[in-house]
Amino acid sequence: MQKKSIVLLITILFITTISALILKNLKSSEDYISASNKEYTYAQALLLVKNAQNELLGFFSNEELYDNYISSKDTELSVPLNFKDINFILEVKPYKKEFNINHFFIRYEDEKDVSKRKKLKKKRDNFNVKIEEFFLENHIDIYLFREVLDEYKFKNKLKYNISDNKNQIRSSKQINTIIRAFKKKSNILDTNILENELGFFDKKDKDDKKNRYLTCSLNFEINNHRYFAKFILNLNKNKTGVEDFEFTFK
Repeated sequence: MQKKSIVLLITILFITTISALILKNLKSSEDYISASNKEYTYAQALLLVKNAQNELLGFFSNEELYDNYISSKDTELSVPLNFKDINFILEVKPYKKEFNINHFFIRYEDEKDVSKRKKLKKKRDNFNVKIEEFFLENHIDIYLFREVLDEYKFKNKLKYNISDNKNQIRSSKQINTIIRAFKKKSNILDTNILENELGFFDKKDKDDKKNRYLTCSLNFEINNHRYFAKFILNLNKNKTGVEDFEFTFK
């Protein structure tokens, strides 16, 4: 009962926050709705998304609120709103992708620092056990996938660096490109399992604490134009921000 109350409270706070956000972004509803210039509407829509990202970061940066949200059963929030002629849907859910695709690139042999070499070897060995089990259980050819991944890695000069994220896969768009290439070479018909489980974040940080990420989407319509934004909120200390941002319109 208490957890349901927490979810209800979070939902109410969500609605309040986003409603205030929409009002804040409009000089007046009439200006927004009557604007017919497509470029103006696009600029306003992009501004709305950027401000929504800031509001969500501020909202979930409250550690107590975030922890209560994650510990509740109903963590997939969907908030539909209607303001004059603006239809707006906000969806938020925990980041649940199990594997960091960059771990395929881990090499420890060339690392001179003994401590780092041991850490890399352990990370690679643990990853290999889990990823091979995952591919086997889902009847997916991991050797062919590694081949496709190596081709992409060579073409884009990728490598795994334990100290920073340079030259790594850092977007869902990159992962989807790899999965499409794999689909062309294999007999696999449904790649949803790969799309759902392959990401580019570690689930835990270097101190073995769970990382804090949320997957968000905004879907709205203004002046008969539809806009869709997807992004990930990074809520980890000293790294707070928006990652993997995609913005499309019709």
